[in-house]
Amino acid sequence: MGLENNPVARGTAKLIGDRNDTIDYEVVIHDHPWIIERNLDCVISPDSDGVLCGLLMSHYLGWHIRGFYDTTALAIEDGIEPRNVVFLDAEIYRAGVRSIGNHMLMYRKEDLPKEWTTNFTESLAINNLRGHQFEGGFSLKYPFATIHLLLAFVARSGIDIPISRTAIDWLLFADGTFQNLFRYPENCTDWLRYLHASQEHNPLRTVFYGEKYDLYEMVTMMQRVWRKRDDVVGAYGDKFPVLKTDDGGNFLNIQQNKNTWGSVECQRTTWEKFTTYLGVETGWLYAKDRWSWGNWRVFRFTKRIEKNKNKIGITKYRQVMNMRPLSWAITANDRVEYTIEKPDQVF
Repeated sequence: MGLENNPVARGTAKLIGDRNDTIDYEVVIHDHPWIIERNLDCVISPDSDGVLCGLLMSHYLGWHIRGFYDTTALAIEDGIEPRNVVFLDAEIYRAGVRSIGNHMLMYRKEDLPKEWTTNFTESLAINNLRGHQFEGGFSLKYPFATIHLLLAFVARSGIDIPISRTAIDWLLFADGTFQNLFRYPENCTDWLRYLHASQEHNPLRTVFYGEKYDLYEMVTMMQRVWRKRDDVVGAYGDKFPVLKTDDGGNFLNIQQNKNTWGSVECQRTTWEKFTTYLGVETGWLYAKDRWSWGNWRVFRFTKRIEKNKNKIGITKYRQVMNMRPLSWAITANDRVEYTIEKPDQVF
């Protein structure tokens, strides 16, 4: 469908107009210096974007992956204080908690909850940073993965990050980036401009500008990724169902050993195999001693999904925010997903 026949693309193009705003990496790093600090502890989302984030930060900055957060539960290494870790690929709505994510969070700028600034002081939420809101601007939301943000920030600290040909495949795969480039070209090119992706020392230049692909080659690239993902991970796609439960709320892939939890051996083998493979593909090699696959404390939460027939309204959004969600995301015009700290409380 061409731009002239695509109402979403036409609307996006009109909203973008002659925008010329760009990110100021130095200011963001000044406000969030932890983004380039060394030897920090982090928790990641259990999917390909989260694993890529963990591999990058572990390889270049010596970070330790202490557990996983999937919006239904948090598994974190025993002895590690949740308030002291960095959450990668999730915006945590708690004062003093460091996090970075790519989700749409703001309904409208003129109607922010009173705790908004305090609770997000340490959160590097890219859509918030650019002032993007759901009302009238959902089509302008960030269209890439969290790993692309981290690449740009880490490189800005002076670290040279070569991007291999096989790494490009997985970077286009993460969070549907490949699909978004074709579905929302106006928005993607605007965000690439905002991120200075064409600059020489930005790794995103290699990903998005470095090679010229015809359509067939790009589809072939994605087929290779999909087949390898299915070979290694199986029916779970790119997600690690670390904290998956049955209808009775019992964990399926982790088991309890006295007071802590760990991954079931066969599942751990699968997850480590996939992580090792991604490390080889990207050049950000898997360092086993920096990843925690067990000796976890596990906190259970309540995840809810609110839907309206046509569009999420401000009343529904306020109701969600009044429950002080731990995290949330407006995932579609008619849908908001959020997590409440019940039955367990972490912060």
